[in-house]
Amino acid sequence: AHSGIIGRTPQTAEPENKLQSFIFTPETDNFDIILNVSNFTQALGGASHPLYLGTPEKIDYINHIVVGRDYFLLGIFFITVSLCLLIYVVRRKIALLLYVAMCALLATRTAINGSYPIHLMLPHLSYYADVRLDYLSLYWLPDVYYWILLILYPREFSRKVGIVYLVFAIAMSVLTLMLPVSSFTKLLVLAHTAAFIMGFACIYMLIQALKTGGADTP
Repeated sequence: AHSGIIGRTPQTAEPENKLQSFIFTPETDNFDIILNVSNFTQALGGASHPLYLGTPEKIDYINHIVVGRDYFLLGIFFITVSLCLLIYVVRRKIALLLYVAMCALLATRTAINGSYPIHLMLPHLSYYADVRLDYLSLYWLPDVYYWILLILYPREFSRKVGIVYLVFAIAMSVLTLMLPVSSFTKLLVLAHTAAFIMGFACIYMLIQALKTGGADTP
């Protein structure tokens, strides 16, 4: 089983994100499993998922669970987006569009992780576009969520914080679109740190908002 093509040079290697299942029968009780990995693309590379060993039935069951979970979540996001757009036709509220954006970002992250259902939806999507979508959704999801909370709780949430992170997301997006994958993936720790800080700020401000009263009508 393989995902992509192993190579000793960037020219002979081909990266890919794809889960694989392989059925084999060991000849003895003791055997070795060797993973051959080549990475000339991402700053942080290697095997992205653990190995699962078991009977064919067990592995097939795990595959069904992972695939079923991803498509279940994608279905929920699709229904939510559809309902928000229908409501937006009646009530022109910016919060509804932010809900749509948040669901679209969550759906994107679901589609390009887990069982990688995006490869069935967009079979010709390149590995490099896949990685860029992953990073772009990581940059923008915290900011969209923050602006939703800002509309709901304008007194407790600071517009300046949202603008600062908005500038950060734009700058990171420009770098992601312009730089090669091997360069912008070095910024993953920075992106995770910024998302964590933004998430912590959202939780803290939301708790303070709930203490002082309810949400304003968006």
